[in-house]
Amino acid sequence: MRLDNNRIETIRNNLFQHQSKLQHLLLDSNSLHTIEEAAFKGLEELLHLSLKKNNLHTLPDDSLWSPAKLKKLFLSENKLSSLTENVFSALPRLEQLSLSHNNLRELHKDIFRTQAEALTQLDLSENALTWLPQTIFSRLPELRILDISHNNIDSFHTQLFKSLHKLRELYMHSNNIKELPHPCFEGLGKLEVLHLQHNLVESFSHNNLLGLTDLRIFKMHSNRLRGLPLGVLDPLGSLEVLDLSYNDISRVEGDTPFSSLTRLKHLNFSHNFLLELKDNLFEKQIKLQSLKLNDNRLQVVGDTCLDKLTVLEEIDLSGNWLQRLSQSIFTMNSQLRSLKLSGNPLSYMSRDLFNGLDSLEELFLNNTCLSEIDDNLFKSLNTSLLKLYLQNNHMTSLSDGIFSGLSVLVELNLAHN
Repeated sequence: MRLDNNRIETIRNNLFQHQSKLQHLLLDSNSLHTIEEAAFKGLEELLHLSLKKNNLHTLPDDSLWSPAKLKKLFLSENKLSSLTENVFSALPRLEQLSLSHNNLRELHKDIFRTQAEALTQLDLSENALTWLPQTIFSRLPELRILDISHNNIDSFHTQLFKSLHKLRELYMHSNNIKELPHPCFEGLGKLEVLHLQHNLVESFSHNNLLGLTDLRIFKMHSNRLRGLPLGVLDPLGSLEVLDLSYNDISRVEGDTPFSSLTRLKHLNFSHNFLLELKDNLFEKQIKLQSLKLNDNRLQVVGDTCLDKLTVLEEIDLSGNWLQRLSQSIFTMNSQLRSLKLSGNPLSYMSRDLFNGLDSLEELFLNNTCLSEIDDNLFKSLNTSLLKLYLQNNHMTSLSDGIFSGLSVLVELNLAHN
């Protein structure tokens, strides 16, 4: 039954007593501020109840939920500021619960105590939570997805997630977390997705990530990390996506800090303070497809730094301090489709710099201080290059036919030279 997008303000007792077979009830986007205790009495077969986008400030105790078979309950985008300990105690079969976009400041430690056998998805995001009791999730062994993002949480207990052995996705981003306790993710051996971006974390260690053997996606961008300690990423052998952008990282300890990440496909290290990329930095990343290192302070990239990245499709080195690149730096990157070198003081480029890049489709050389271009610089790109950006440089002339071999070129920008 759909009753959404009306002007309903109150649900009276026994309103649905003759709809005993009803399974889905949508009351979203009304003006609901009152639900009487026996409002849903008689809905013995109800499985899905949605009360999103209303004006609910509070909920009655467990007597409200007479439909004990309820599997999905959506209470997001209301004005709930507090909930009693027993508010969900009559819903043992609940599988999915959303309380996002409310004004909740705290939750009782036993509020989810009766959902032990069924609850798989819990959304607490976009509230005003500052702290979560140590045992609040201890009776939710079936939980697969937990979202506590966009709150005001500044710290959490080491045992908070210990019982969530089946958890696959954990979203903790956009809080005020300053420090990760040791160990903080113990028991999360099945976790595949971890979002910690947009917090205030200044450092983390090997012990913080112990046990995360199945983690595939780790987002730690937009924090205040200053470095990567030796071995900190070693426990993450299954990682495919790593985002450390928008931090304050100026150093990466160890010769091969990513050596354990043999399955890594996407690495974002942009907007940090790196000065150098050593030759063996990416020695084991043979599956890497995307590498973003833009907007650092790179002055040196080792001549063989990229040699192992034979399936790399995208590399962004723009916005650094590079003055030269070895003519053989991209020799082993034959699968490269996008190369961004803009915003570097590369006043000169070897004629052989792009040799072997016969799959390259877009090349960014804008804002690089180029004053001249060798006639053969683009020779190996004749049958692949679609977009070429050379704007905002210092070129005063170009030789005849320098672009004539670029047979599939569809976009060329030479503005502001």
